[in-house]
Amino acid sequence: TLTTTLGLLLLGVVTMRLTAPMLHLTPLAAWPETGAFIGALGVAVALCGVTLYQLIVCAVAGRITYTQHLFEQLFLLKRTFFALLTLIATPFTLLWLLTPADTGTIWFWVIIIELVLSLILYLQETLSLFISKKISILHWFLYLCGVEIFPLSLLILWVVR
Repeated sequence: TLTTTLGLLLLGVVTMRLTAPMLHLTPLAAWPETGAFIGALGVAVALCGVTLYQLIVCAVAGRITYTQHLFEQLFLLKRTFFALLTLIATPFTLLWLLTPADTGTIWFWVIIIELVLSLILYLQETLSLFISKKISILHWFLYLCGVEIFPLSLLILWVVR
């Protein structure tokens, strides 16, 4: 739980760093520290909302299809990967956050490589879980689209507009 909380807050801070050039156009630019803190907490709360959506959808789908054990294993897998990624990426992320805005690209690319590798491993593990339970790959695609991709794309669309 502590690692998950740290990871969510770290994602909030990273989001604020990536959107820092746009913050000067908002009223929050008068109080940059307060605005960044509120923004980081807002991102963490939004990601908690996405997680709650995923939990509800999986609980309903698990109850309807009598595969609650599968979704419990999926959430355990997701939480384990998120905790592991948080522990591995935190040092590099902090190094990137502490560099000036125009520098630190090497740390940024190290973080991107870590994210891509963990995504590949997560997809491979979820596919292996679905195959071991003799569940169709089509259901795996439906799970990825409906539970993993849809809420994040909806959140990104909401932020962009």
